[in-house]
Amino acid sequence: MTLTTLHLTNAFHADSGGIRTMYLALLQQAEQEQRRCTLVVPGECDDVQRLGRFTAIQHVRAPRSPAFDRRYRLILPHRFFTGGALQRIVAAERPQVIEVCDKYSLCYFAGVLRRRRSRAGFGPTLIGHSCERLDDNMRAFITGHPVGARVARRYLGQAYIGLFDAHIANSQYTADELHRAMQAPHIRPVYVSPPGVHAMRAALPGARMTARRQMVNRLGIPSAAHVLLYAGRLSAEKAVDLLPRVAARLAGQRWPVHLLIAGDGPERTRLE
Repeated sequence: MTLTTLHLTNAFHADSGGIRTMYLALLQQAEQEQRRCTLVVPGECDDVQRLGRFTAIQHVRAPRSPAFDRRYRLILPHRFFTGGALQRIVAAERPQVIEVCDKYSLCYFAGVLRRRRSRAGFGPTLIGHSCERLDDNMRAFITGHPVGARVARRYLGQAYIGLFDAHIANSQYTADELHRAMQAPHIRPVYVSPPGVHAMRAALPGARMTARRQMVNRLGIPSAAHVLLYAGRLSAEKAVDLLPRVAARLAGQRWPVHLLIAGDGPERTRLE
């Protein structure tokens, strides 16, 4: 039997470079391994984008975020109650695993499915996927006061963690927050699975190496410099403003250093 997985996230739009690339790589790998995987994301309208025999992206009509970053759209609870778009997707796909990467609205869909499963006696395994810490987001967007971290911990322990059967974190740092917040009766396993990156170490062909050197020269980067690259969303919780200080410190150790920041977001103007 082919395993069928639904992955739900609000963190996906045309400009979400790093996250978008990560999810497309996930779907590409699923296609290669002939595993059915559907990514469910917010969009301007309901739509299905078939990527191959085994993979697809389901766009669910959703409004723009009212705060922080209006480029994002949010699938809100009214889309996953009885008769909602998410309910129809689950009924059509009949997944064995549903993974949710969201701590604010989509996570409650797992609660809806968990309650239905308890009544029916069967249903999909529910996984919470954490790519960042809630206390960091509280500090970045609401308050740096210790009360913010306490609120985050209470919400995770009393509401979020218990919605799922297990959790996957992208790092031990992210997992530590879940472990510290966990409390009975919501004790759940937490697994760490770093995002996969294939590092190509083979030497580049001569023409490509020449083209790369020309590009570096056009950017005004010294040929002997160590290049530090950040590619991703420019938002407060990413703390990209730390990178110039890191580069300056490395340069102070007599290393030739050049920092490249590629991306867009609400912090772009300030960073520039």
